[in-house]
Amino acid sequence: MKTLGIKRTNFKRLKLDFNMIIEDISMGAYKKSPVYHGPNVIVQSEVIEFHSALRIPHLYCVEYVDKVSGEIIEYFYDWEGRGEVFMKFHAHYHPPGTPAEITKYDPFHLHRREHPDDKQAKLREKDITYQSLFNVLVHIKDMVYMNSHLSK
Repeated sequence: MKTLGIKRTNFKRLKLDFNMIIEDISMGAYKKSPVYHGPNVIVQSEVIEFHSALRIPHLYCVEYVDKVSGEIIEYFYDWEGRGEVFMKFHAHYHPPGTPAEITKYDPFHLHRREHPDDKQAKLREKDITYQSLFNVLVHIKDMVYMNSHLSK
């Protein structure tokens, strides 16, 4: 089975490593593994809640993991709240027949807002920076740090 070469996320460890921004991590909505992955796949679905004082939307995390290697096959980390998407960090291949303007960003890609009124983050771009949940959380932590110093 083709994986991304990234070990599955240890969410308990992440909570410890990022306790300055993470309030809690809870089980996310039940997700079933797509049939095309085969039987040897487990699904991790977790919701990362940030400290309320930070006023940061939740991060919804879904990973499809190969049982044998423990590596991620694909992931979806969606940063959203209050009916709008802030940003999405995805790693997966789109199915055959998907337009080239979408598949050119496979597997690692981001969804960002095209403009302030874009509540679904429709702009796609290649992800060459994050490519793991740990790196996404480093980014969020750095944003919190910068915002705390800019607001003084």
